[in-house]
Amino acid sequence: THPNVEHGVRTATVACIILTVAAYVFFMQFIQNEGRHAVRMQTELALAQGIQQTLVPIVDLRSGGVEIYGVSLPSAEVGGDLVDVVPLPDGSVFAYVADVSGHGLPAGILMGMIKTAVHTQLFDLPTPVAVFDRLNEVLPAVKEPHMYATCTALRIFENKPDRMCRVDFAIAGQPPMLHASTSSAAASQLADQQLPLGLLAGPPYKGHS
Repeated sequence: THPNVEHGVRTATVACIILTVAAYVFFMQFIQNEGRHAVRMQTELALAQGIQQTLVPIVDLRSGGVEIYGVSLPSAEVGGDLVDVVPLPDGSVFAYVADVSGHGLPAGILMGMIKTAVHTQLFDLPTPVAVFDRLNEVLPAVKEPHMYATCTALRIFENKPDRMCRVDFAIAGQPPMLHASTSSAAASQLADQQLPLGLLAGPPYKGHS
């Protein structure tokens, strides 16, 4: 065999081996990076799901003539959905549904902050308007600029003698509530076009009865 041919074969063989080894190294690095990314995503998802389960338990409250039920069922991408009900010392009940923009751990953390702020405000002035004003004041300092929350809040008062209820409510950035009357067998929408919470500084929120 001609020496030049043998040299060429050996060179091509060595080059193939080097390229194979390099390709293997790059492939393993890619797998490791993707593995770390997958582990990070799974860890974040597990943390967010833990926050969701701890802060948003199933709501099942019966007090006199008032019955309130609620559940939050997170999807694969955990978000900041929140449903909560708080019995108050005067016998009334404060209930609200909130939704934080975005998904994942940041939304779950902000959802926990919102629940804490609501429960703190209920010690001072437990009205939907006061809660909205407090949230709109504190949220900008603890969230990312693009994040915000929408919320519908109700305070339900029961008249003990006849078990008739009065409801004060406010809505911030959410669709209308559906009000169904058993006495008239009619349904109506209770709408309130107000800005989401923590998005912009604006005038005080308004409530309705």
